[in-house]
Amino acid sequence: MNVSTELKNAYSEAIRKHFEEEPESLDPRAYLQKAKDAAKEMAKSKIRMVGSEGKVVPQFV
Repeated sequence: MNVSTELKNAYSEAIRKHFEEEPESLDPRAYLQKAKDAAKEMAKSKIRMVGSEGKVVPQFV
């Protein structure tokens, strides 16, 4: 499993989709937020997939 590639692909796909749906919307705040949200959801799904949801290492809290 290459999580980095999957995160990058989710990020890129969100930007591509933004410009397909809103070609005149060139504000980076709009398309980058969508990209960050897509990457965040992908990360959450991978965390769940490996059974690490809800587990926090105390030194990082």
